[in-house]
Amino acid sequence: MDLFRIFTEDVHAFVEGLDEDPEEVIAFKRVMLLPEQIAENKKTVFGRAQLKNKNYRGQRWPYDFKAELQALSLPDRLEIMREAIDREVDHDQLELDRSEGREEHRRVNATAQKLSEDGAT
Repeated sequence: MDLFRIFTEDVHAFVEGLDEDPEEVIAFKRVMLLPEQIAENKKTVFGRAQLKNKNYRGQRWPYDFKAELQALSLPDRLEIMREAIDREVDHDQLELDRSEGREEHRRVNATAQKLSEDGAT
């Protein structure tokens, strides 16, 4: 969780110089495993006695095991991440941005080509 928090803070600090609110420019969502997604042999079982009193997150965890995304196969991880991304993406806006980007790319290339030809003469 700390790595996620630090990463999001760093990226937001990076885009802070923009005229827009960093929260409006980029969004982060944590994607977590559900207990039923983890095979029995991929669970790391632990006892409540092992938890330190200051481990508040661990104290709230209702299960007797822990697992990380690496507990799943790569294809399973990719599927989970694709589904999470698809839930967040406005596909109509994405296609509009892509088509406008292609047109802008064409105009920039044409201008660069013209400048190159003008400089050669």
